[in-house]
Amino acid sequence: MALGLSVKKMKKIIIPFIMLILVSFLYGEEKFIPSDNIDYAQVVGATAQKNYGDTWTISVTVKHNDQGWKHYADKWIVVNPLTKEILAERVLTHPHDTEQPFTRSLSGINIPSELTYVEIWAKCNLHGYKGKRFILELDR
Repeated sequence: MALGLSVKKMKKIIIPFIMLILVSFLYGEEKFIPSDNIDYAQVVGATAQKNYGDTWTISVTVKHNDQGWKHYADKWIVVNPLTKEILAERVLTHPHDTEQPFTRSLSGINIPSELTYVEIWAKCNLHGYKGKRFILELDR
């Protein structure tokens, strides 16, 4: 016996360890690989303006192959890059078939003072958040 352990004791140690590794492998965080196809909402630019305290106004430019109400960019979000917490969201209330790319702003966004940048993700109503994201540096 290795290290003086019985087969029964080794099974009690090794089987849970193997299960933990398998579960981590199967359900671990999937690596995000963005598509640059404009059928997916693309964040092509963004700017930030500091307001009072830790509040900001962020303007985001989105490009997407909007095709009326059946397929259009319907939202963008500001994400904490460290925790993936959504800090703000801007709902896009209609398709922008004839206005591409388009820019929309959102004010009063609270961004923790320790963050020097945020991520911007855009979404379309068919494919979700699968397009290119944008890293926006904050001028503090």
